[in-house]
Amino acid sequence: MKIEVGTRVKVSKQHWARARQEGTIVEITFDGMFIIQFDRKGIGFNDGLCLQLREEDLEEDSNV
Repeated sequence: MKIEVGTRVKVSKQHWARARQEGTIVEITFDGMFIIQFDRKGIGFNDGLCLQLREEDLEEDSNV
């Protein structure tokens, strides 16, 4: 999967906090993790809109 800033992704169904929720990658950290911004508030930072995840926590969203 090609992952870059602006890519729309879906959280893996195995993730404990936001399984199957969709978001957009807004930043790639220096250690290779991804900051995902979601459309709805939930578990995370930035008032519950963002979460930092690894590549194995993501699925490419084929609907976008």
